[in-house]
Amino acid sequence: MVGAALATIHQHKLYRTSTRLIVSGASSISPIDEITRRQLASQQAVAYSQIASTRPAVEAALKAAGKGRSLVGSGGPSVTAIATGEDPFVTITVTDGDPQRAAAIANAYVGVLPAVKNKLEATPNAVTGPLSVIDAASAPSAPFSPRPLRNGLIAVVTGLLLGVGGAFVRETLDRRLRDSDEVETAAGVTVLGVVPQDMPDVRLPIESHPMSSRAEAYRKVRTNLSFTSETGMPASVLITSSTSGEGKTTLATNLALACAKTGQRVVLIDADLRRPMVAEYLGLRNGAGLTNWLTGRSNLEDILQPFGETELDVITSGPIPANPSELLGSNRMSDLLSQLESRYDMIIADAPPVLPVSDGLVLAVLVRGVVLVAKVGDTTRDRLRRSKDAVIKVGGNLVGVVPNAVVQREDSAYAYAYRYRSRDDVDTLELYTSQARLPEVDETGTPLWDPEKQVRRRKFRSSSRSG
Repeated sequence: MVGAALATIHQHKLYRTSTRLIVSGASSISPIDEITRRQLASQQAVAYSQIASTRPAVEAALKAAGKGRSLVGSGGPSVTAIATGEDPFVTITVTDGDPQRAAAIANAYVGVLPAVKNKLEATPNAVTGPLSVIDAASAPSAPFSPRPLRNGLIAVVTGLLLGVGGAFVRETLDRRLRDSDEVETAAGVTVLGVVPQDMPDVRLPIESHPMSSRAEAYRKVRTNLSFTSETGMPASVLITSSTSGEGKTTLATNLALACAKTGQRVVLIDADLRRPMVAEYLGLRNGAGLTNWLTGRSNLEDILQPFGETELDVITSGPIPANPSELLGSNRMSDLLSQLESRYDMIIADAPPVLPVSDGLVLAVLVRGVVLVAKVGDTTRDRLRRSKDAVIKVGGNLVGVVPNAVVQREDSAYAYAYRYRSRDDVDTLELYTSQARLPEVDETGTPLWDPEKQVRRRKFRSSSRSG
């Protein structure tokens, strides 16, 4: 639209006007019947139309109109003429930058065209049919060109076509995953949960914002994991991704906390011996850890760290080794998992991404289930497919995929769930099991304790606004 507007502004204004002439037919000494006369007039009308736009005819019309000859060929008028050959009519159209000049030139043709025709045919004494004016040309009041409305419509249509075409080409060439459906299709496995792009700077929403939609998403992953096998939740789960920065550590830590809050004994292993982040996420020291066990320098009790008052124990990475793939694929790693399975209900391991290094694939064959994390808007379809194929090729049990950083509007259920939990005032019932509880009264002396139903009604403020 802007381009069309600028082009329209810089275009010279042109005015167009037309005159309509008629050839009366030739006359001679001998009588000519009417049909022959009309045929001759029609033929001469065609001849006039062919001559009208020639340079001699235009110059003669300019001179007869008193407009000079210098304008011809240098920004001068443009002349077109039409005759059908079936009638004696000639329509002459003149386009020029001056409306008065255009009308004067068009009206001058009736007098100059027969003489120019005789001169060009080199028959000065030839008998030609005289021309008469049917509709004289008048000076146009509005320019013929440019046409702002037409240019604007063309610009709109062209812009829409270019925009839609560009978007289609961009969408075709862009291989990034856009939503959870594309993630599921590319991975070929079930989506265990969709983690929304809610509070991206919060690392542990399960702990700090338990009522948020993101915390609920991690709990949904925990629930869906329990249906991935006939025996329930896998005893050991590996969390990995295609490349770094897709949210695997965030999923591993929050999933471990979500499982621990159900009363399960959970151990979280930081098996990313290249870029360990679990200790930083949980605020733990990264002294003796997995590397110390794998090299035989520490026993199991030395590397286990409890996290707060939960049922979660953590094994940090320890010092970064020079040969992480060899250590993770050793018998010591397999022995560690066997010992942990006998002591804990669930083992969650945060592993390196599978495409850049082979560490994650080495661990994939040692655990009961593998979960891929895919960051929507960043991970490509090809990378996710290659990651899936790599896990399956080594014999890993890929149980599901988790799309991360999904815009909330993709799934309205998340928005509804958040509104449902975020009511400022809710009614609740507290069940009291002690019969010896002293009766409580409000300001009016009305007992708040009902010994028959053993319930107490109250209102409380939800803490969802602060997390």
